[in-house]
Amino acid sequence: RVRKIQHTRNCCLGLAFRDPAVVEHILELFQKHTVLPVKDEQGVIEELVLQPNNMAHHMDREPQSNKPKPATTETTTTNNTMAVLVAKSTEKFAETQCQHLRATHRPTAEDLEHQRLLTERLVKQVCQLLGKASNNTKVVSFQQLQESIVAKKLNYWKYAQIQLQTQPNHNNNNKQQPCCFVADCSAPFVVVGDYFPGSHQAQPSSNGKDKACGFTAVFRSGEEAAKEVARVLS
Repeated sequence: RVRKIQHTRNCCLGLAFRDPAVVEHILELFQKHTVLPVKDEQGVIEELVLQPNNMAHHMDREPQSNKPKPATTETTTTNNTMAVLVAKSTEKFAETQCQHLRATHRPTAEDLEHQRLLTERLVKQVCQLLGKASNNTKVVSFQQLQESIVAKKLNYWKYAQIQLQTQPNHNNNNKQQPCCFVADCSAPFVVVGDYFPGSHQAQPSSNGKDKACGFTAVFRSGEEAAKEVARVLS
């Protein structure tokens, strides 16, 4: 029986900051951590993730302005000349603000306008959060944060996760979440992917929910599928 698949929307914005004072402020906030949970009263941003500096090459560069570049300081090293952040939105925000966004290689003028407005909203919220946050660092203004952005990239997606099987796998004892699903044994036809919660069980997150682990989850699902196919064909 075919039924509508429930999905969740989400979006994130990558931002590259170059102002030495801003970079120092961001690095002080994160210290040695990669993920910084935030308390966003407006419910827009869920967390900020610090990325390697070379990620800025994959972003859309901001147009060059005629304003003089800020002078470098002795406290900023050459390795910290840029700070790259990814701001992940809350699901509630994305559900209401990403409804009209389409994943297409031929965006219309309306598509581009939706992307522009969403990007501006996320940039504003990130700068407000960074400006309010402090960790024994100098105060960085909202305007200084905005003017320090040299590149940005918006990403948005829909995702779904399989929670239950209609027909348990041979190796599944109903206590473990599935890693794949054998839909038809005559072919056989197997559904595989990291949308199976069982593929993420090796790396649970701190909040108790299954955490996506990229290639590892896909590999685990594929490995389980290979075992199921071997069982069916044997």
